[in-house]
Amino acid sequence: MNHPKLSSAFVAMMWRPFSWALVVPVLFLSSCCCLTAPDPLSSREAYLKERGKWIQAEHARSFSADQVLSVEEKAANDILQGLRLKEMQRTRGAFPPARNFLEARADVDASPLMAVFKRMPKGAILHAHPGAIQDLHWLIAYATYLPHCYVFTGPDTATGVKGALAFFARPPDAQWKLVQDLRDASTNRVEFDEQLYRGITLGRDNLAHPDIWAQFEKCWSRVFAIEDYAPVSREFARRELEAAAAENVQVLELRAFLSGPTDLEGKAAGGDAAVAQYREVLADVRRQYPDFQLKLISSRERVAAPERTGEYLREALRLRKLNPDFVVGFDLVNEEDRSHALIDFLDQWLAIDKEARAAGIDLPFFFHAGESNWTENENLFEALLLRSRRIGHGLALAKHPLLLERVREQKIAIEVCPISNQVLGYVPDLRNHPAVFWMRAGLPVTLSPDDPGMMQGTFSHDFYAAFMAWDLDLADLKQLAQNSLQYSSLSAAEKVSAMTVWTARWKEFIQWLNTQPKG
Repeated sequence: MNHPKLSSAFVAMMWRPFSWALVVPVLFLSSCCCLTAPDPLSSREAYLKERGKWIQAEHARSFSADQVLSVEEKAANDILQGLRLKEMQRTRGAFPPARNFLEARADVDASPLMAVFKRMPKGAILHAHPGAIQDLHWLIAYATYLPHCYVFTGPDTATGVKGALAFFARPPDAQWKLVQDLRDASTNRVEFDEQLYRGITLGRDNLAHPDIWAQFEKCWSRVFAIEDYAPVSREFARRELEAAAAENVQVLELRAFLSGPTDLEGKAAGGDAAVAQYREVLADVRRQYPDFQLKLISSRERVAAPERTGEYLREALRLRKLNPDFVVGFDLVNEEDRSHALIDFLDQWLAIDKEARAAGIDLPFFFHAGESNWTENENLFEALLLRSRRIGHGLALAKHPLLLERVREQKIAIEVCPISNQVLGYVPDLRNHPAVFWMRAGLPVTLSPDDPGMMQGTFSHDFYAAFMAWDLDLADLKQLAQNSLQYSSLSAAEKVSAMTVWTARWKEFIQWLNTQPKG
């Protein structure tokens, strides 16, 4: 065990009303340690001795309690904690994790800690969505300069969003204008392109909107068609994987709509073409990053009708049969509170499970569940009953002590995406994110960025946010990285190989960190 300190920030958090609601479920998660004393109030010495016992007993429950740091790691942790203290002093008047990331990003980027987290071997990123990973400036600079690229200039309708981008041989109506014509007519081409970029990403301007999720959905509506267009799709996917590998992500699991590249008529090439393209792109990326690995979780919209979702499931199972090493499961996306509940698809879940068993293969689920502020959201019950391999977000677990116990007992990893949770309005101040409780209570937690490019972030920003907001140390960061590989969809043999590679990279990282000046 290597938890010599009690964080003053964590102690302060424990006294907040919100935090007490999170602490109560500990009673359900593990048996109580024996913490007794003849009379802790008999003297100052007796009180402090008993207090120290309580602190150590709580640390023993932490998810990283079994981490034993080497001498080199302890020295690196001292440097890391010194940088953290200096960062606290630098940002004392406006602590970045307590402010919305869309507003605080410039302050985060100015931190010396960002160089540390960019370099840190992150292991696996288990929760990310293609199309929203890399800096989307490249997409504007490349795709919108191609022939046949149009933008919708009309008002928002049930079928179209103002600013939507798409490729057509012939546009559907006069409200679709050639992007190049509008750019040529503009007085400032740089600002014109920046306006297109702002339309497909969330920024500070969106913070004043009463429904940030609606703005997020509009970003997707504006961008998905040009990302899928065949002359763009392959290069865009390659750059997304390279963006991950460049930030020391070793394994990437993407929740992907496996429809395939589209042509000028909007016709998609299909799932087989989508999988083949990802395999080709992965081969390209591995020429520069030979240890990089990719897995695909077939995903679809949870707003679809149950019958349609049944079709999606059958297609996902077909692709998994053909690509068991590559297509690893299924999930549904969209905002939970305005979409179908998982139980609405119960017949489809049961049917595909029966079909998969008959075929001698499984179709694992990796459900988004509990990404909600509402108590009546019960998707977590389905996630556990349907044996979801991991839980995406899981914020509502704080309201379900029985389910928390099941998650801990069954070792179901929670895919935590702090910046996404903050930007979309679930946890405005990341110091109050339930993940800090989950980690201290010994639940398996992993860290992921969700949609960093669309939120104008990177794979490293979430590590900064978690480290600063939750008072983490090197043992916690090490456990997060190891958890990500342990709970990934890699085969047993792949995990052994990946952990060997990660261990070597971690050693190099520690050596580098020990050359840095103390804070």
